[in-house]
Amino acid sequence: DVVAGYASGDVAGHPAITRRTVGAGSAWYLSADLDEASLGELADLILAESAVTPAANVSPGVEAVRRSGESSSYLFLINHSDDDGWAQASGVDLLTGLAHVGRVELKAGSVAVIRE
Repeated sequence: DVVAGYASGDVAGHPAITRRTVGAGSAWYLSADLDEASLGELADLILAESAVTPAANVSPGVEAVRRSGESSSYLFLINHSDDDGWAQASGVDLLTGLAHVGRVELKAGSVAVIRE
């Protein structure tokens, strides 16, 4: 399936982004160099189609990864930005000992490991 095509130039009218359904998933092919906003829109489209859900609701620039075992769940948070950030989470930060209810504040460049 052609998702988007080239609008001008030598390849005008040819596919720039294609998708092929394979089993329960899809394979995507991108032949264009997209600007940051367009690449973000494409990533959002692919994530929505694949039903991928984030580990936690976070502010821009904050990475969240959850690791779970039989008895515990840990949320690893990294603020990659130069601005203060946050994550919606509750539990105890294993690095500081602070208890969080509903929201973890993250200074620019900081990390947290939350035992949920």
